[in-house]
Amino acid sequence: MALTPKLAATASSAPKANSTSSAKVTSSTCCLTSDSPARLYNQRVTILALHHVQINVPASRAGEARRFFEELVGLQEMQRPESLSGAGRNGVWYRCGDNEFHVFFAPDSEFKEDRTSRHPAFLVDNLGELRGRLDSAGVELEDAIPIDGRARFFCRDPVGHRLEFLSFE
Repeated sequence: MALTPKLAATASSAPKANSTSSAKVTSSTCCLTSDSPARLYNQRVTILALHHVQINVPASRAGEARRFFEELVGLQEMQRPESLSGAGRNGVWYRCGDNEFHVFFAPDSEFKEDRTSRHPAFLVDNLGELRGRLDSAGVELEDAIPIDGRARFFCRDPVGHRLEFLSFE
């Protein structure tokens, strides 16, 4: 694709992928104007997959969160990189198929409860079994608006994060 002179100049002056530029996009800055370098980058880069999702849990409730995700949900802990085992890097990583789910144990003073509709969605092989297990444990379940070909429901983890569980019918 040939670039107009203006776009070519913009692209050549844009920070490179390995650049140490401190340029930062803030929430009040729109990076998607018609001549934005971001638009040019999007023409050359394809997102392959979502690698991981991370949530924060107050450190004082780490045990409760682990029991929920491991014993009730059934996630399997995976080894974290050795480079992340230092002070201030507390948490647990779980394998989710080809993806990962990270739970960071934040200092209690820094934790902010999130009771919004933002959520990760977990694809499971036996939705009925999981729903029954969570219900038996007293977890409040919320039926989801139907989507053709998918059975699904929501719940909240012990600290209030919304979670979706689904299976394809």
